[in-house]
This record gives sequence, structure tokens and C-alpha cells, in this order.
Amino acid sequence: ILVFSLIYIFGSFSLSLSAACGGGNSYVLAALVLISIGTGGIKPCVSAFGADQLEDGDEQSRARYFSNFYLAINAGSTLSFVVTPLLRVWFGFPAAFGAATLVLAVAFGIFVCGRSGYKQRPPTGSLYIALAR
Repeated sequence: ILVFSLIYIFGSFSLSLSAACGGGNSYVLAALVLISIGTGGIKPCVSAFGADQLEDGDEQSRARYFSNFYLAINAGSTLSFVVTPLLRVWFGFPAAFGAATLVLAVAFGIFVCGRSGYKQRPPTGSLYIALAR
């Protein structure tokens, strides 16, 4: 999660920078590729990582966690659909993309600060190998 978060933040920062400096299409495309790699590495892991923090067998807490997790994801997405276009109209594309970068960086900082308290379960094998059997 840490490595892909950094890739995601760097891609978002690159997109903001290209909007501010007028980078060409290739620069924008490179930034979008970094963002897609970062999100692709984070999204499948974050919800499972959060669920790993709960005690095994506590299905009520697990159900509540996933309900709150997806509520927060959807609320943030809805808020971004309102705020980002307004920032673009009022301040331009660099501010709209920069705000997203700032939020990502703050979230990353919060995640890193709590790192010592997280339960980290080692991988237990490959799902693909289990499915092939």
C-alpha cells in the first residue's frame, strides 16, 4: 500500500504540475499512467487491510466496518464531483488537481503515522494457485 500510494501521489502531483506548466499530452498521459498504477495497487488492498485490523470471528464489526468503509468512499466520491469542478471554475485546473493531490498526501501521512499500530498479516499464498487446484 505504501509504495503504490507514493506512485499515486506522484502521478497526481505530476498531473497538477502539467496543468500549471502547460505540459504536453505525453506528460499528461504519463501522469495518468502513474495514477492508474497507483490506484490499481491500492484499491484491492485497502478494504482488506482495514478488515485485517478487526478480530477474527467478529462478523458484526466486520459488517459495520465494510458498511462504513463504502459509505466513506461513496461520500468522498460524491463530494469530489461537486468540489473539483467548482475549484476548476474558480481557480483553474491546477487548483482542482492540486486539491486532490493535497488530500492524497494528507491521507498518506495519516496512514504512515498510524503504521506502528496496524496488524500486518503475512500473505498466505496465491488465490490463483488455489483456484487452479
